[in-house]
Amino acid sequence: MEPFGPSYRWFELYSHRTESVRWTVSSESVWVRTSLSSGTLAVAETTRIHVTVDWDQVPAGFDAEGLLEVRSDMGDFDYVHVPVQNREAPAGFVGFIECDRHVSINAPHLITINTNKMPYDIFPHLSRTGVGSVGLKRPIWEADNLPSLQYPFFTFHPASDAILTLYFTMTMNFEPENPLKYDLCVDKSSPSTQRFVPDAPSPGDAPPGDLPAGWFEECPTGAWTRRHTISLAKSGAHLIQIRLRNCNCLLEKLVIDLGGARKSYLGPSESMTLGIS
Repeated sequence: MEPFGPSYRWFELYSHRTESVRWTVSSESVWVRTSLSSGTLAVAETTRIHVTVDWDQVPAGFDAEGLLEVRSDMGDFDYVHVPVQNREAPAGFVGFIECDRHVSINAPHLITINTNKMPYDIFPHLSRTGVGSVGLKRPIWEADNLPSLQYPFFTFHPASDAILTLYFTMTMNFEPENPLKYDLCVDKSSPSTQRFVPDAPSPGDAPPGDLPAGWFEECPTGAWTRRHTISLAKSGAHLIQIRLRNCNCLLEKLVIDLGGARKSYLGPSESMTLGIS
């Protein structure tokens, strides 16, 4: 558990016995607390216990495990291991904060750009997450002059081979002479132009209307995902900049995986922010 992560975790107690069981939970650390400390499990019953941390009581820089001891009146016992990492927020930083070795950002939650003064707009009903997506308001002919969407974030773990996954809403290349593209820049690196929707498996040989590579894998999920290996070799503040070059490129979510992101349909829940009222 971390100060910049979920406010609680949970575990469950259950019993396969044919009679009720009394149980207790105790913590060796005063700052690891549980929603219940004792109770009785009826036959085939399950009890969920929430685990929280009193961060004001955790020593600065603490990085170890707390133990919860679970015992029953039948003599059974077990331990629940609670990793606790007490990190301090970087002074003055504004942006998203790493937790559990990843950073997750819903694309409409821009921090450094006011979309009212930009060529971008937020489309609240076009996403799987319920918060919408970001795209251009209208077609732009001089895309090189467009400003970029900016997403500042802070990492505690260095990763020279971090994986950035961009989630876009589903679309197609409607103009063969103008395929969908976006520009990507990480920190002070030079921007690189990326193809959004790939070509058909055999461009030029396939019949008109042939589906692009990866369509059958991506279509059932309702999103195009584009993965990039990026270098975040130093922990600290970072910045991802994305410039959408076509109006039907709608960005839904960004996930920076530092080694802890678990595979899921929507990606991890959004990370905590600092400096945002």
